[in-house]
Amino acid sequence: MTEAAAYPVERRRGWQETPDTPARAVTDVWDERRADEVGMMRPQPEPVGRRGGTRPWLVVSGGELLTATTDGRLQIRDPLTLQVVWAHDLAPMRPNGGVPPAEARHW
Repeated sequence: MTEAAAYPVERRRGWQETPDTPARAVTDVWDERRADEVGMMRPQPEPVGRRGGTRPWLVVSGGELLTATTDGRLQIRDPLTLQVVWAHDLAPMRPNGGVPPAEARHW
């Protein structure tokens, strides 16, 4: 039986509350009072020998690992060794504000 809690499906799939999520009050039986403040995250693996710095978010795509790091880099990594085989730094890029082009209005 699933415990009454915000985001029950995500919890069953391994997601956890973010550290900045407020604690659930003992009197909040259905976890309703803090629902707008609950943040969820999925634990991410940390590459072997790498501590601190950036932690990649991994997405399997065609047998390769596409990572987007928290410091703004896109990387493709070897799925066995996690070694970076391609990288592109997006950190210096800034959004170009204004009206989107016409082709952005449809798929």
